[in-house]
Amino acid sequence: MENNHRPLIFIFSGQVVNWERIAEELYNKEPVFKKWVHRIDSLMHEFYNYSVLEKVKNMPLDERNKNTDILINHSFLMMYQISLFKLYKHYGVHPNILMSHSIGEFSAAYCSGMIDLRTAVKIQYNRNLILKNEGGTLLSVNMSEEDYKTKFSKDYPNFEIACINTHKNIVLGGWKTELEQFSEILSKKFNIFNVFFGSVVSVHTKYVERFAGSMHSYKLKNKQPKIPIISCHTGQLFKDSFLFDEKYNYFSFVNPVNFNLGMINVLKYLEDNKLGDSPITVEITPQVMMVHSLKEIYNNLPPSYFKKEEMIKNIFTFTKMNQFKQFYSSLKKIYYLQYNIQDNNTTTTTNEKNLDDKNPNSLIEKNILNFISKQFEINPKNLEITLGELGADSLFLVGLRRYIDEEYTDNIFTISQLREFKIQDIIITIINEIKNPTKSTKYDIEFWENEIILDPNITPKYNKINNYNLNGSSVQDAYDSLINGLKTHELFGLLNKMELSKIEPVLGDLLKPQFNLSNQQYDYLSNSIDIIVNSAANVDLNSNYVENKEANVNGVLEIIKFAFLNNLKKLMTFSTVAIYLNNEFDTNGFNDNRLVTLDKLNNIPGYAQSKVVGEYLLREAANRGLDIINIRPPFIYANPNNGVGNDNDLLQLFIQCSYAVMAYPNLSSDFKVFQVPITWLSANIVQNFTFNLSLWNNNLKFKSYNLFGSHEPIEKFFGYLEEKYPLKMIEYDEWVKKISESKEMCCIRLKTFHNLNFAKNLYFSNTIKMTDETIGLITKDWEVTKQMVYKNINHIFKLNISKSKL
Repeated sequence: MENNHRPLIFIFSGQVVNWERIAEELYNKEPVFKKWVHRIDSLMHEFYNYSVLEKVKNMPLDERNKNTDILINHSFLMMYQISLFKLYKHYGVHPNILMSHSIGEFSAAYCSGMIDLRTAVKIQYNRNLILKNEGGTLLSVNMSEEDYKTKFSKDYPNFEIACINTHKNIVLGGWKTELEQFSEILSKKFNIFNVFFGSVVSVHTKYVERFAGSMHSYKLKNKQPKIPIISCHTGQLFKDSFLFDEKYNYFSFVNPVNFNLGMINVLKYLEDNKLGDSPITVEITPQVMMVHSLKEIYNNLPPSYFKKEEMIKNIFTFTKMNQFKQFYSSLKKIYYLQYNIQDNNTTTTTNEKNLDDKNPNSLIEKNILNFISKQFEINPKNLEITLGELGADSLFLVGLRRYIDEEYTDNIFTISQLREFKIQDIIITIINEIKNPTKSTKYDIEFWENEIILDPNITPKYNKINNYNLNGSSVQDAYDSLINGLKTHELFGLLNKMELSKIEPVLGDLLKPQFNLSNQQYDYLSNSIDIIVNSAANVDLNSNYVENKEANVNGVLEIIKFAFLNNLKKLMTFSTVAIYLNNEFDTNGFNDNRLVTLDKLNNIPGYAQSKVVGEYLLREAANRGLDIINIRPPFIYANPNNGVGNDNDLLQLFIQCSYAVMAYPNLSSDFKVFQVPITWLSANIVQNFTFNLSLWNNNLKFKSYNLFGSHEPIEKFFGYLEEKYPLKMIEYDEWVKKISESKEMCCIRLKTFHNLNFAKNLYFSNTIKMTDETIGLITKDWEVTKQMVYKNINHIFKLNISKSKL
């Protein structure tokens, strides 16, 4: 619909007074609302060590309204506000500007995009801990700030103004006994209406200042908001250097809210930007809080740009009952009022506006060449040149990347790729990305936040055989496949008939609900096992997140559901060191449980993205009761005894292909890899994680272990080859060309399963560490030696007559 001069304001209120049955219908009937409640509750669990949601659910109805626990009240408010915001967004309702009151500002700051969800939860948690120690209270008084200061402040010097809600309503903070006396005087002597808040703290006054010193140490991450947002304390628009940081966090704690000034500046913003004269106001709150104040502010406006009657009529809020109906009623009214509803299923981007030419591909080429030609002379008929060869510096490349992001699709290229790709390839990549945008592994943080939400219904539902869940045409085929695989390893020779008989294959499919088993088979299997070892994954650095998601995310979800069914099962899962690719980490405090934050996920390939999302889901499953050990192996090198390895392993393929073309690529010494022999990895997994019960009984529901040694430059392994074979070093692009032309199976595998352009630029930070040594590594012999490299080459190429050189 067209915007008919009706901008939308969202107000995030800052108080919960009565929540007997608040949000129950929305929670039960709206999956989006429910998912976000659980997502936020999961984050809060990490700080509080309990589920806020479960505390509320388990509280008798008659006690809910009496509850004065700040941790519960404020946490519940944040949970509600953000979930409601996400629900409106789901239905295409997007505000033009945000405003808040008191603690509602944390939710608003997150929803604006200025801080991430973890930061919002952390701020609130730390502030609530401080407030639990404070003993003041708040009194709302129907009086102007000026009247209070001229008539009462001298006689009551211990009171402070905590909020200026309107031109004729303020909130005072102070000690309870003194405020109670003052309240009685106001009522009986001056007939001035006043009411106490349910709060037992006098936040936004000097009374909390003595507790607030530690707030300066809370380092906060922030960025420019995506949705305009006004400070409820200063009335300023958050932008540029004025953001929600440590300084503002402290300031907002000890200084009064000025809701009146903030709302006046909200309207000024709408007027200055000509966004419309009849705004719709929605109070994002579990119950009516600021409606009376809003009406007073709107009524007090001088004759101006705005239509006051329309504004007052179009204030929407929620009462405590029937919120599901109220939500849909507000949606209908907003739609009816012709607010500019955006369809989440239809994305209109700037590139569509630029592609209405008869030959859109030519237009893209023209635009990119025009941008480049502003600084460099280029021949449109010869685009087989890189920007690096033209002498482009980082400043120019950053500008080009920003232009591509704004005009076409976000995050197609890294700076290194723009420097090293041929201009023709840059243009072709943009055209292909627009035609097939699902190939991208770049998403905004909200996408990732949705991906890591574990269905709230996945919870516990109520010495054995080794079971293997395999695809196969028959049970016998599956059994034969297992045995043939074992025969390539020394383990087979150590197993007797009785041990082999314990292997019981079960035909199924990890990618399908219930592993594609019947209800009876699924239930029987669930009751027959105590521990699950999941190493299934799609390992392909050349594919995007969507292509990896089916096995690495959806498959993990199926495993989690299965682990919860009937008896709770212990779960051992295998992730990957690749989650650390292309990201820097703080040296201090790095440990094995460190996981890439959502805002850094676009730095890594789709495969690694899917493994990170899988780990977030596993963490949440652990919060709900599963015991999980998560192992992150590195590149796994071949068996040192017989040279047998993983045919698709990136490191092995790099070495094998270099031997195949008798040349290795000139790579930076920064190109380093983690690697261990399969024997070392297996021995540690079996002895430490299978038989070491202390690792399962350490009161940690989820524990990750980085099972690798130090990372080493890949040129070390090329050096091993060069010592024995007549290899020469060539430039990377020339090496890639040789690989592409080679008919050797290792070369075919490398170019099929791995993105060679990406591999050129991957790196691991020096801050990434090996596993916590308290697990007791059986040996320190994690290094891949030259003899291991030679045996793997021999194993691969002795089977190939054209290369039987060894």
